[in-house]
Amino acid sequence: MTRPATIIQSSSDTMPTATFAVQPRSYGTMPKNFDAHGCQWATDMNHAYRIANAWSDDDDGAEMIIWRLPAAANGDPLAWVSVSNSKNSIPYAAAC
Repeated sequence: MTRPATIIQSSSDTMPTATFAVQPRSYGTMPKNFDAHGCQWATDMNHAYRIANAWSDDDDGAEMIIWRLPAAANGDPLAWVSVSNSKNSIPYAAAC
């Protein structure tokens, strides 16, 4: 007898592929500069943008980096995008 396929009923049933965090660009953009205790963790990318914009506003327009971290523990953090209140959605490669 075979079991029926599992039906995903909500987004909470899916396995996340990445986690996002925000920290000031002044911390650095290399993986070794990621500070898991000094960053603000986000629930998703939209949340990360809201956090980054709020931090940027509070810090006179300072640039923030949204980091992408793999869901598996076997990967390095990646500086994903740079955000400030004067510039929004700048790909990391353009920010370097």
